[in-house]
Amino acid sequence: MEKRSKLINYNFEILKDRVISYLSDLQFGPCQYRINTHADGNIYSSCFALFIYDLFKATESWSEKKRYRWIDYINSFQDKETGYFIPEGFTGELDEKPVHQLTCFAINALKILGEYPKHRFNFLSKWRNPNDISRYLEKKGCLKGKPGTGNLAMFIGIFLTFDYEINNNSQSLELLNHWFFLHEKTQNPHTGFWGSSFRQKLFKGFQNALHQFIVYHYWMRDIPYHKKIVDTILCLQDSDGFFAPVPGGGGCWDFDASEMLINCGLNRNYKTSFIKLALARLFNSIIINQKEDGGFCESKKIFPNFSNLFDSEILKFIFLNRDLKVMYYKFRTITPIYLFNKRKLFFHWNTKGCFWDQSDLWNTWFRCLTIAKIENSLTVNNDQIKHKWKFHNSIGFGWIS
Repeated sequence: MEKRSKLINYNFEILKDRVISYLSDLQFGPCQYRINTHADGNIYSSCFALFIYDLFKATESWSEKKRYRWIDYINSFQDKETGYFIPEGFTGELDEKPVHQLTCFAINALKILGEYPKHRFNFLSKWRNPNDISRYLEKKGCLKGKPGTGNLAMFIGIFLTFDYEINNNSQSLELLNHWFFLHEKTQNPHTGFWGSSFRQKLFKGFQNALHQFIVYHYWMRDIPYHKKIVDTILCLQDSDGFFAPVPGGGGCWDFDASEMLINCGLNRNYKTSFIKLALARLFNSIIINQKEDGGFCESKKIFPNFSNLFDSEILKFIFLNRDLKVMYYKFRTITPIYLFNKRKLFFHWNTKGCFWDQSDLWNTWFRCLTIAKIENSLTVNNDQIKHKWKFHNSIGFGWIS
């Protein structure tokens, strides 16, 4: 098994040059990048581009003038009154995912550039005591594993961490400890995730929970039921090495699965040989799935058309699994995509959408980050890795212990 778990040989410099070239093709201003070739640019896509540049250590050669240009650009989105970073043209509620997510991205982006936000996070005043944290998490459904709420819980953990580290605010540390208390109190002992529905026990469960675990990992907190988490994720890997409920994987799904296998399993000496094999298979599949333009896409195997639903490869993906629950979950996920011809994916940072097999900055960042973290975990000589990759020094997806 050890021989089979070796990483494929690849040329790092070629990978890097192709990705950087892809970024250059998407640039349309000093700090502005399109999310893909057919979409407009925004502050989100600029953050993704910055994260990719930094992962490949390209930011280390930037001039002071360029660095300050980026700092000014990112800080221009911060609202002085609340402290939130608000996307251009945003008209929704400030207390929702787009604003919270951008604020977290901005924190990481500015830390990369050696800077902090200009204005204080006055919005933290809404969480003055443990009861405020409890009410917020319960209202949003975070503690019941409502799909998408893992993000919302993570954002609070990041905000409180930032406030404690930068402002030495002991109140934020107290609130953060209550955050951990609530999550450990409500974690499902049968899955290690949050929630108890069918969806929350499998793919949606681990994808949602990964966000809370990001905070756990940063604070080096033990994750209860880590063995159950690893066992579940290992059973979800498909024949190509991916961890999504759709063929060809997905940037978020595969990153989330690898992150959990590393931190809940490999770093805790649980099923290490199985995890090494699983991570190597994922790593190798991602490497060979780089697109001709140098970027990475969500999936190269989805071509929505009802007739394609009965393609042998799709049927094999759905039904070639020993677990009936996994087969049913995949069938329920894939069928609407082909039945309703869902050719594009839409996010709040990409209103024009992106084809499944079209490169975009989000998937390029997450795919490269997954490659980097797996290589860091499976390579014996980590000094070699340090010469290649640069991870974040602040809490978030790009951080590594």
